[in-house]
Amino acid sequence: MYQRTFWSNLDKEKELRQKYLKTLETNLTKLRCLPTCPEGLDILTLMRNHMYAVYYPKFYQARCTLREISIGKGLDTCVSCDSCKAKCIRHVDIASRIAELKAIYA
Repeated sequence: MYQRTFWSNLDKEKELRQKYLKTLETNLTKLRCLPTCPEGLDILTLMRNHMYAVYYPKFYQARCTLREISIGKGLDTCVSCDSCKAKCIRHVDIASRIAELKAIYA
């Protein structure tokens, strides 16, 4: 009985460790996306907003994520750019997604 519990606990620990590492990797990837905008836009939150507004159609969550963005770090600042210079290491087309957000919130 003790051995079964021991191995069961090891399996649970291994599963938790894998979840933790995946979360850590995801967070590190997200951090790499932030500094690519020369204006300092909160690209990560804008992309999350796009996900809620376009892919899930959950407009309440979309509006809530917009409120999380500091003044000068959201679409208000992006409106002044001539062309988007933000790049994603995962090849997400940030410029087109921001254009969609601008159309939604215009």
